[in-house]
Amino acid sequence: MEEKAAKTSIMGEAQVSAAKMRQHVLAINETASKYADLAETFLSEGEKEGVRGDIAFAQSVVETGYFRFRGDVKAEQNNYCGLGASGYSFDTPQLGIRA
Repeated sequence: MEEKAAKTSIMGEAQVSAAKMRQHVLAINETASKYADLAETFLSEGEKEGVRGDIAFAQSVVETGYFRFRGDVKAEQNNYCGLGASGYSFDTPQLGIRA
């Protein structure tokens, strides 16, 4: 009989602190402090919308390659989730996180 994988909802309260998220990113990419510092913004924006900011932050790590931006999206686009691939840009990091 096949086991079902546990599902983790992106909705709800974050379970990882900003400090732990920052620490994890910097352990992989020590030049990413500017972006690792956005962990707190991911948490606060997520809380406003009922979204787990820790999971949204983890998705940004995947999309940006630990904030190395080697894909279609460039750092200056503030598009941390890869929304619209290379098409969308946001004026501020906060707006990009909110999107």
